[in-house]
Amino acid sequence: MLLNVKELSEHSAWADSKVWTEVMKLNGHSEIKYIFDLLFHLHSVQHAYLCIWTGQSLDQIARRRK
Repeated sequence: MLLNVKELSEHSAWADSKVWTEVMKLNGHSEIKYIFDLLFHLHSVQHAYLCIWTGQSLDQIARRRK
C-alpha cells in the first residue's frame, strides 16, 4: 500500500507541474474556463483519494461540481 501512495504522490506532483506550466502560458480570458476545469479536476481527484484513504464520503465532491 505504501508504494501506491508514493506512486500517486509522484503522479500528483507531475500533473500539478503540467497544469501550472499551462497556466503560466495564459494570455487571455478565453482560456480561463479551460484552466478552471483542469484545476477543478485535479483538486477533485486528489480530494477523492484523500476521502477514500480516510473513509470519508465522496458526496461533497459530487455536489460541488453541480
